[in-house]
Amino acid sequence: KLIYIKPEFIKNLKHMLDILGIQYIQADGEADPICCQLNANGIVDMVMSDDMDFLATGAKVLLRDFTLKSNNIMVYNTELILKKLQIDYDQWVDFCILCGCDYSKRIRGLGPKKLISLIREKKCIENILYALQKVVFHTNDTYKVYLIITGEGDTNYVNQIANLIQFLGLNDCVIM
Repeated sequence: KLIYIKPEFIKNLKHMLDILGIQYIQADGEADPICCQLNANGIVDMVMSDDMDFLATGAKVLLRDFTLKSNNIMVYNTELILKKLQIDYDQWVDFCILCGCDYSKRIRGLGPKKLISLIREKKCIENILYALQKVVFHTNDTYKVYLIITGEGDTNYVNQIANLIQFLGLNDCVIM
């Protein structure tokens, strides 16, 4: 369900919060990273959203699927998830990326069960992609760019990818 929020609603809410002396943060863009960081730093106890990407963005506790019609809500606790899956947080982020997210598609033929097994065996996304003979670019230790080949026929784009790397000036990239 979509909810449309008009600028006047935000202005009125901020005015009401000011009157009540309640502090708030106005995000410059999307609020997701700020909410997750507040939760990760222990400033807020949990975050509420229907966006599962919160779990890979640093949220410790995510509340999801809340409706006014029921008393049910799903609680996702990242620490408990990691313990149950027997992986660390970096592996969790890699797992989420490989399962598909807002920024990448899932690799065809690899579902969550197979991916968690690969994460445990190979330890990280780079090793998995290398083992699967997918394309990976590395720019440096702090910034990584991945192009994951998601299905048959995608390999025709390798020349275009090489041209893109050259155009972007990412000369220290490696295509595997």
